[in-house]
Amino acid sequence: MTILEKILYPLKKEIFLDNYQDTKVLFIKGEQEKFKDFFSFDDLNFFLNTHANSIQFPEIRLSLDGKILDPGLYQETIPVYSNDSFEKTKIDPRKVSDLINKNASLIISGIHEYNLNIQSFAHQLSEELTSDINITLFYNTINQPSFDTHCDPVAVFTVQLEGQKKWEIFGEGYNSPDKENSLLAIEYILEKGDILYIPSGVWHKASPETNNSLSMSIAVRNNNILDLIACILECYIHPELLKNELYYMPMPRDQEALTRLKTQIKNDLVKCIENLDDQQFSQIIATLNREDRVKKGNSTYHVPFDLGN
Repeated sequence: MTILEKILYPLKKEIFLDNYQDTKVLFIKGEQEKFKDFFSFDDLNFFLNTHANSIQFPEIRLSLDGKILDPGLYQETIPVYSNDSFEKTKIDPRKVSDLINKNASLIISGIHEYNLNIQSFAHQLSEELTSDINITLFYNTINQPSFDTHCDPVAVFTVQLEGQKKWEIFGEGYNSPDKENSLLAIEYILEKGDILYIPSGVWHKASPETNNSLSMSIAVRNNNILDLIACILECYIHPELLKNELYYMPMPRDQEALTRLKTQIKNDLVKCIENLDDQQFSQIIATLNREDRVKKGNSTYHVPFDLGN
């Protein structure tokens, strides 16, 4: 059984890929023991005590009432003696614990970079989906969401490891839903072992239902239209512009020359796009989908699109 099949069980992998991937929200009721050896509260305590010197904001963040707290509240600067620095910023586990005791939520981005078990999981899933995978850990106390209503630019599998969390799904599209007038589409209560899949662009909010909620967010980054535009620029337009000796010249300094250059660039870009034929476009798509381009490394996605910002 592959990693994706284990995540989706008892749902068949083919059903997910054909009917839900990138299109629909999916709730999967799981057994409580499904992820029992994956990451525990003991693992979290070990992480905080072991990596206090190596992890910093924004990889580790604390939030309260859905807003990110100033990292100065839980980081400290200590003197060090090296060739390029005389001080270093590190987290203070005691300050982190104090803030958590005051109902702050803990968010650790890229947890797979510090835990071998999760790292192996992320690598296998990345290989299977041919996608960039980033895993974020959330620890929440009761009624304290990590973020306000938001949507993410990536698809996400949420795994409930301990406790319960309520998820409110508001709808799709990057335009902010009207907080006052929009109707709640659906609500889920995730318990230990449950999974919720949320495609990119779906507005949602998560709030713990128990005093100690531990969950994991698996962000799956696939190519989007901006990636396609970047690939067109890199693989087609840039080589075309290199044929014009104009673009080897130094940058002009006077405003009149800059205006002429702007017009020239606009005309050349339009001409390049107009001359892009179907075969060339298909080659660009094939290049974009190459495995070594899709998996761009472990990118982190720190800030969602907060409603009202």
